[in-house]
Amino acid sequence: MDLTNRAKKAAAIAMATTGLSSCKNGGGIGAVDPPPPALQCSTVGDGKTFEATAQRTGDTVTVTIRERTGIASQFLVDSITGVTGATLAGFTPPANGTLDPLRVRLTVPSGNGQASFTLNARLRDLFGTTCTSRRTFTVTSSAGSVTVALSVPDEMPLEARQRAEIVVVARAPGKIQLEGRTPWTGERTTSWEVTAGSLDVTTGDRVWWTLPETPGIHQAELVQDYGRAGFAFDVFAIEVT
Repeated sequence: MDLTNRAKKAAAIAMATTGLSSCKNGGGIGAVDPPPPALQCSTVGDGKTFEATAQRTGDTVTVTIRERTGIASQFLVDSITGVTGATLAGFTPPANGTLDPLRVRLTVPSGNGQASFTLNARLRDLFGTTCTSRRTFTVTSSAGSVTVALSVPDEMPLEARQRAEIVVVARAPGKIQLEGRTPWTGERTTSWEVTAGSLDVTTGDRVWWTLPETPGIHQAELVQDYGRAGFAFDVFAIEVT
């Protein structure tokens, strides 16, 4: 049984053992323009949402670090630790309450070589969820150029990534538009199925579901496939009366 089929089976089991998220067809179907999902600390704790670039002027290397979750609203820097191969000359944190970039200044020896440091930070979203995040950066100078790389984090347990959410983002007579959301920032594929009615497409983040006319409870199923990192699923149910 492949990963997608296992996900569908798990979704069916979850549907049979948990409550339904339902609404009625007619008058108003679901909520439009829902808020963004909250931060999930297990997906940002290893700092994989940080991006870094570097510039060198004389013996000073400036590393610029940006945060790219698309969910966080504040980037808070606690400390820079574990500096090796260079001297920490200082850093400029993001302005209070913003996602401005962090700039770290290192004094490095002349010539080629490597230096590294660890960023200890917190990310906060609009709901007040705060997550700690820690990542080590390695700066390499050679032949007049400088590059910066992020350390490769340890693999996270599968259950830390099993999160997906279906939300209603638009509606039209007899149909609704569904969006699949996840805080997972790596590569993924998204697939959909419905128990009745029809979909305009079966892949992609957004689909239009033409609702069935048959009264009863019908459901849409979302599978977020992260490849070797695992998968996540969600089920959305609606009652047609």
